[in-house]
Amino acid sequence: MDRRQKNSRQYHRLMLFTFGNLGYQFQSICLRSSFNVVMNILINVIATYGLSVYDPRAFIGENFASKKFFITLLIFTYHILFPFGYLLITINYLIYGRQILHNICTLIVVNFNRFYILFTIFIVVNECLFSGSFLFHFIFHERTTDLRTYVNIFGWFQSDIQFYLSCFLSFIFQKSILQLLINIEHDIMDKRKNNNNNQQIQFNRYLTFENQRLLIQRLSRMASISKSVNRCLSFHLMIWLITQSFNLTLIFCIQRLSTYTGNTILLLRIFIYCSYIAIISHNNLEISKQLKMVHQHLLSPYWNMANLHLNVFGICSSTMMEEQKLIRSFDPIRLYELFDMYEQDFLMKIYQLKTINFTFLMTLVFFITEYGVFIVQTSL
Repeated sequence: MDRRQKNSRQYHRLMLFTFGNLGYQFQSICLRSSFNVVMNILINVIATYGLSVYDPRAFIGENFASKKFFITLLIFTYHILFPFGYLLITINYLIYGRQILHNICTLIVVNFNRFYILFTIFIVVNECLFSGSFLFHFIFHERTTDLRTYVNIFGWFQSDIQFYLSCFLSFIFQKSILQLLINIEHDIMDKRKNNNNNQQIQFNRYLTFENQRLLIQRLSRMASISKSVNRCLSFHLMIWLITQSFNLTLIFCIQRLSTYTGNTILLLRIFIYCSYIAIISHNNLEISKQLKMVHQHLLSPYWNMANLHLNVFGICSSTMMEEQKLIRSFDPIRLYELFDMYEQDFLMKIYQLKTINFTFLMTLVFFITEYGVFIVQTSL
């Protein structure tokens, strides 16, 4: 077993052991996995019920009583939007979870154990600050005995886990694509370094006819797998963008109008969500740059041989014939078209509609801020 297969299997086992037992179906649905399927369905039914019984009006002060538009938006977001969004993503994982995990494992080339451990520590710390603080408040301060309160906290905990899972899969997917593109570039550079000046023309011809075809086939397989993964993850991303945009807008309003100091912890949610979009934007930018580098390396022999023919023979009819043969062998226009298609498959999008970048992040931040200020200032 080579190192790549070992890393892929380790990642697969870690996902099955952790997220696979927290409500997300990464095993095949069969008699052997029936207990895991029933347990995951039960977890998600309880979590969905917990989200639907949440009463957000219990956490807002008298400053909001006169703001009917804010109250309506609050009830819509937390009674309808969040439970419905959570249920949609859960069903998507139930149907496509095993396929998503298998495709991502196919792309993995490096060991992500260290990143997995750090990410797990981050989840534990964040949930201790958020869900743990609310649990501590209801147990020791209010001494609540209402079971629905604790089911509600469990629902929000599962909602957070779902968000972290989408983040984690997106990061691993993007880092795997980036590393594969880096490996392809290194393969091309290694072959070039092994050739001296006298062998450069031979290298150019080799890259023209054989190696270029193999590299394009390799990129095509990557693009096919990436398109399948991207289709599911971008659907999750679209749901989270809608729900979290409403959520962060309401958090902004609560923070501005409420005098309760415990609401400060809600600011952490804004930071985490914006960091998630920023990391995806950064990874998309790196993938786009690396894909352009591979494209340039594949085209460089074409320009080298074209310049060689021009310098040796000048412009004549025989040179034009050689140029036409060169163009047919390299087909540079086809390369441009292929790499444009591959870029669309490799980059994370909002359900195949909009690529995530820093411009989109700034637009989202301004939208949340402006909409929040409008709600705070309106008297409706």
